[in-house]
Amino acid sequence: LPANQNGDGSATITLVVTKNGCVNEATTTIHINDIPEVTDVETVNPTCGEDNGSIIISFVDNPDRSNIEFSINGVSGPYTEVPDNSGSITFNNLDAGNYDLYVRWGNSDCPIDLEDVTISDELAPTVVASDDVTICVGGMVTLTANGSGGTGNLSFSWMPGNGSGTSFDVSPTETTTYTVTVEDVNGCTNSDQVTVTVVDDPSIDIVADGTNICEGGSIMLTSMVSGGLDCEDVRWERRMGMSGPFTQVATGGSYNTDANLAPGTYQFRARYVCAGVGCDDDDSNIITITVEPDPQEAVEIPAKARQPLSTAGKRESKRGIDLSDHNAC
Repeated sequence: LPANQNGDGSATITLVVTKNGCVNEATTTIHINDIPEVTDVETVNPTCGEDNGSIIISFVDNPDRSNIEFSINGVSGPYTEVPDNSGSITFNNLDAGNYDLYVRWGNSDCPIDLEDVTISDELAPTVVASDDVTICVGGMVTLTANGSGGTGNLSFSWMPGNGSGTSFDVSPTETTTYTVTVEDVNGCTNSDQVTVTVVDDPSIDIVADGTNICEGGSIMLTSMVSGGLDCEDVRWERRMGMSGPFTQVATGGSYNTDANLAPGTYQFRARYVCAGVGCDDDDSNIITITVEPDPQEAVEIPAKARQPLSTAGKRESKRGIDLSDHNAC
């Protein structure tokens, strides 16, 4: 049949036999079936790891045929039959893989091996959120996400907070887990999470085992801390008098005041310094200490009392003198 013919055809064949001058002939008509004519094969790749791929086969309507059958699994089928005048057939819900296409007429005539097709899975994108982080109350941190794979441009969304993009600034007042979702042009999505832990701001209080000492004495100061992140050792500060700047004198959880402090009034405090995100350094309560001078008492012994005493026949006299003041100095 001519390549552009649509539908079945026929041909007349004449057989002529000649022998010893004798001639004989016979004529017959042969019916020729037109083969199924496929004009196009389209494919849609499966997406998001699902079985949602498709193969669409378009074909010409043959006026001499009612039905046409297609197989995507080779000549053995199974075959799917559709009306010949429907123009196309779609195979849906396909997984990624190679498919061997065949077409034939509805009565199984004229099977034709079409070109094989392969459909590939367009996987969902992946996303990795930044590491979990801890901040102090009132702190702000930037969360980030890295996306890869998928098809086309990727978009990112953050919840809670309705954030968008690959970075998101947050300042939660309590520990919160954020979910970032990435989506590609196929609508395929993937998610990851990051937790922001919120702790209290640093706080410090101090206590003393006394408030008044004599010259050469010492008082133990002890700190009690809470909250904060990435904190340094407690800084102890002192000033003389009731006003003016403090000067750092030591570090550590506790502090013994210097034994060589001159008499006077001193104030002590502790400072808690933390480098964590959003942490506000804290100064403790102030403790006032008074250093009392040692007593300066002059004791005069009468001259008569300094004369040697005869002990003959007499008892020895002893006299005690208490020179301490009201502070036991």
